[in-house]
Amino acid sequence: MGAGFIEVALKPKSESRFFQDFRSRVKNLFFVAGKYDLFVEVNIGDMAELLDFLHEVQHQEYVIRSRVSLVLKVLKDEERTLKDLSEEEKDGMFNESIHAFIGIHSKDGCAAATVKDLPDIKRLFTIRGHHEMLAYLMCANMSDVLHNLMEIRTKHAVSDTQTYFILRAERAPQFV
Repeated sequence: MGAGFIEVALKPKSESRFFQDFRSRVKNLFFVAGKYDLFVEVNIGDMAELLDFLHEVQHQEYVIRSRVSLVLKVLKDEERTLKDLSEEEKDGMFNESIHAFIGIHSKDGCAAATVKDLPDIKRLFTIRGHHEMLAYLMCANMSDVLHNLMEIRTKHAVSDTQTYFILRAERAPQFV
């Protein structure tokens, strides 16, 4: 089984519709700020299944654009499980800390070793898609976010980054 991320831009007021239509088929749904509205994390059986899912997403009348990244390797995964948290604690995760995805491009493919060691990077994947790596950052405040971004951006092997601030997350029931 593999994994992937699909970035999705939606027409206004269609986020809940997307979640209703695809909830049973996604692992995590992240509402983000930026060029895309959602980061959709999926577990897939094979490439054909991912392409079928992407095709179905792209042909929804409320989807403006999408792009996919296939996870090649999980380098770090300290994902906090949601199953043992109350609804109040789940809401507090995003009210009490700042979460973001950081897409990373490297000059020579060697940035992973240095980025992985940053303590606020909770998840790190090498991917095939728009970026070479995707990091999940969780910080106490914006100063920590800036510090981490500067740490990542000044690594010798990093050539570019793109940050997507996570506004809210939903976890599909089968993974809770």
